[in-house]
Amino acid sequence: MQMVRLTALLLIVLTIGIVLGSLGWKIALAVLIPLVFVWLMIWDEKSYLQNYHKHPY
Repeated sequence: MQMVRLTALLLIVLTIGIVLGSLGWKIALAVLIPLVFVWLMIWDEKSYLQNYHKHPY
């Protein structure tokens, strides 16, 4: 869970940096959308593995 929180903090910092920069919103979305997808996949995989170890079916 700690790694997920650190990744979320990193995404927030990157979002603020990109929005405040002069790149524009299209490039900001092109950078942020893959990062958000990766973060969600890591979070989902970790919660899945924790539940699987508690209740192996």
